[in-house]
Amino acid sequence: MPVNKVQSGNDRPTRFKLRHRLLLLVVVAVLPAFVIVVANQSSSRSLRSAEVDAYATEMTDIVRNEVLRGLTAAATLMLAMGRAAIVEDNNATECENYVGGLQRDLPTVLDIAVADKTGTVYCHSGVSTTADLQTSIDILVDSESPEIIVGNYTATPGGATLPLGVALRSQEGEVEGYIQLHVSMAELVRLVTAATASLDTSTTIVSDRNGTVLLSLSEGQVEPGDPVPEPYDGLVEKSTSGAVRLSNSQGVAQIVGYRPASEDIPIATVFALPEEPMMAPIDRAAFTNSVIAFAGAALAFLLAWFIGLAFIQRPVRILNHTLSARKAGDQGARTGLGRDRSELGMIARSMDELFDELDHRNELQQRTEEQRDLYAREVQHRVKNLLAIIQVIAKQSLARPDASSEVRVFENRISAIIQTNTKLLAQSERAGLVEDLVLDAITPFVGTNSDRIKVAGPDVNLRAKVASALAMALHELATNAVKYGALSTPQGRIQVRWRVIEGRFEMRWEERGGPATDAPSQPGFGSVLISRVLQAETRGVVSTDYEHEGFSFRLVASLKDLQPVQDHPAVLV
Repeated sequence: MPVNKVQSGNDRPTRFKLRHRLLLLVVVAVLPAFVIVVANQSSSRSLRSAEVDAYATEMTDIVRNEVLRGLTAAATLMLAMGRAAIVEDNNATECENYVGGLQRDLPTVLDIAVADKTGTVYCHSGVSTTADLQTSIDILVDSESPEIIVGNYTATPGGATLPLGVALRSQEGEVEGYIQLHVSMAELVRLVTAATASLDTSTTIVSDRNGTVLLSLSEGQVEPGDPVPEPYDGLVEKSTSGAVRLSNSQGVAQIVGYRPASEDIPIATVFALPEEPMMAPIDRAAFTNSVIAFAGAALAFLLAWFIGLAFIQRPVRILNHTLSARKAGDQGARTGLGRDRSELGMIARSMDELFDELDHRNELQQRTEEQRDLYAREVQHRVKNLLAIIQVIAKQSLARPDASSEVRVFENRISAIIQTNTKLLAQSERAGLVEDLVLDAITPFVGTNSDRIKVAGPDVNLRAKVASALAMALHELATNAVKYGALSTPQGRIQVRWRVIEGRFEMRWEERGGPATDAPSQPGFGSVLISRVLQAETRGVVSTDYEHEGFSFRLVASLKDLQPVQDHPAVLV
């Protein structure tokens, strides 16, 4: 009977169980949350990084402004001195007293020198010698600049200084003299330290236009007069300010703000902060968010696991157990999940309803078979009585001494037919061997000792319904052989062979020596009986061939479909 398969659209097998699919749904549900957490962390870190970069750049401006504040005070002093009458009169004695008093009152200024319009120093006060001051004045004279000149790093007995100088000019623009100051870097260090006091882990470097360190506030051994150390040396030569990430000589990652020297302000500033403490708050927040996200995901997975165990795996196990019980022959097996309103409960109710319907049909089928068997017994009884009457009439009609042998043969054949019909009826109730079925079908027509029949094959026990169907088919084949085939002529022969190969049963009936056979234009009732009943019971393939040498019949079926049910696992009814 053909089976209609419902097409699902995708017949590819899957190893995912229902509980695994539930976990997969949890993954799909949790994944967007993780994406959001990662995106927020990335965004927050980027914002924090931009804030720190801006802060580092801002601190370079603050440091530079503090340095400029000290230099501006010194520049203001020079401009005020240039308008003093003592300086304008070129009076050396009064000038010495005047600049000496100023230098003592201004701790940021280590040296003050005044020169005439030829550039000759005629009064000075401070820690440097006249010769050293004269060298600075000569540089100022050579520059011929009308603006305040900021020099480069200069070492003095009082420490590192930055020279400031200006040419004193008349209203007509003529040079009337020069003033030179050496601004102490130590005092500027105090100003810068006060501005960066809250950042004790920071690094601050101020250099001149040539990259020589003027002041340094760092953990390294960088002294005034040293070149700007790596990796900051390349920053003071850039054309624009900004912030970068570098690692210092100790391998510590830093966020470095820088502002290079320019024509207007010939000093460069570098301000560096360690990256780890600046980014630590955002990293801690990211870690906390990640822990919370993973904890939430783990909780969701645990809940999904236990929910799948309670509401998916348990009902599925009940369904499988019920199916296994039905396969084992337990007709009363039911799921008991009728009150479950879930999809699995719907499947369970459908299964229970199907089992009820199958049991009802089996009951009806059993009643039908019992009724059929009753009719068959009645027909068989009447056939047996009819044959008995024929036997009596034949015996009485041929009761002549010269015909006694023919009468006995005829009587024996009638008796054999009666026995065969009796066995056919009994065969429907029990299993049987193939060899017995073949001999029972042929013996009534040729006798037990005839050499016209050859039977060969192993012992194969058939279940009741298969044995009954095969017995009827063999009886039909034998009857046809007597009527039209090999047994209709004295020289006709029949060979019946069967074998088992790789779990497959094969049987062949061959007739030889009979009249030539031709395929009938329309199959008779017997042929239809053989084809339909035998194929239905054996689940095999039945074929017939009307060869010139004689008729042949072939049956091929799976051995497990033929043998008694106790020899194989039961199937669902």
